[in-house]
Amino acid sequence: MKILYGAHHGYTKEERERFTTVVYVNIIINVKTVLEHSRTMSPLSDPALRNKIDDFLQISDTKDVKFDKATGDLILQFWNDPGFQETWMRRSEFQVQDALAYFCSEMDRISAPDYVPNPQDILRIRVRTTGIVEESYTIDGVNFVMFDVGGQRNERKKWIHAFDKVTAIIFVAAINDVNFVMFDVGGQRNERKKWIHAFDKVTAIIFVAAINEYDQVLFEDSSMNRMDEAVILFDEICNSPFFEKTSMILFLNKKDLFREKLKVVPFRVDDPQHGRFQDFEYKGPLPPNFPDNASFERYYESVRDYILKLFVNRNKNKKKEIYQHITCATDTQNVEVVFNACKDIILRINLARSGFVPT
Repeated sequence: MKILYGAHHGYTKEERERFTTVVYVNIIINVKTVLEHSRTMSPLSDPALRNKIDDFLQISDTKDVKFDKATGDLILQFWNDPGFQETWMRRSEFQVQDALAYFCSEMDRISAPDYVPNPQDILRIRVRTTGIVEESYTIDGVNFVMFDVGGQRNERKKWIHAFDKVTAIIFVAAINDVNFVMFDVGGQRNERKKWIHAFDKVTAIIFVAAINEYDQVLFEDSSMNRMDEAVILFDEICNSPFFEKTSMILFLNKKDLFREKLKVVPFRVDDPQHGRFQDFEYKGPLPPNFPDNASFERYYESVRDYILKLFVNRNKNKKKEIYQHITCATDTQNVEVVFNACKDIILRINLARSGFVPT
């Protein structure tokens, strides 16, 4: 949103410089995570690199992190080791950011002494939200106020009381002006009961699920598949009596990572203990044995359509329309197209409810 619609159409150099340490910390933490799991999953192939793991684990991953060319070169050595890659391919078994692959591909630039993060770097970092962060935007005469709140347990007490009378998305229609207020709320299981009742007058809900997490488990429950949990939550919200007249906009995000993963990681698994999506049926080549791009595209489309139905078929109200989009949040052009489409959808809904256009 800031890149597309911020006052400077992105970040100033000073703002980007403030993300430098965050990039370093993200990289160090995620490399450490893979190295720690490699010891039991797939040890590094190079004995000399194995001897450097303990020293690397002692590197600071806080705001006083030191990151130079030597650090970047060592990370690339780890990254290129077959044992590290085998562990990385099993990352669905532990918690690590997919963005590590991107940062390693950009390591020569990132480890340079004059490094300043670019917008793509910033889009891929993970920053823990503390307190409430407010951003305002004006888009084609439409005023947006967006609030980002911390989802961690120790953050919730700071903001949850502030939203006891929120209607989530408020639309005030005028001839040349519409005001939008958007709130981002915690999606964790123990968070939902705190906010779900407060949004009974919402006009539309944007539900975002990561389509690439079909083989991953929850951080708080290692027995629950992330996509299964997302479908359950979608069902809960879509069919809640609080949202009986609320339109749903479904974003299946991270399609770029989904496409890459789908080439090598099977969607359906028939293992008795760790099976998933066993009712998915497809006749044709399966990962990783695609003879050509056309065969992969057919498989991709079949899995994509299956996932869409997983969500959409949970809607028990035949009068409620589910707007669907497959998105890539790091592609600003993609997000802009989808966001504009959602804006049109929501405006049409409000005009119809106000009696300005026929329903």
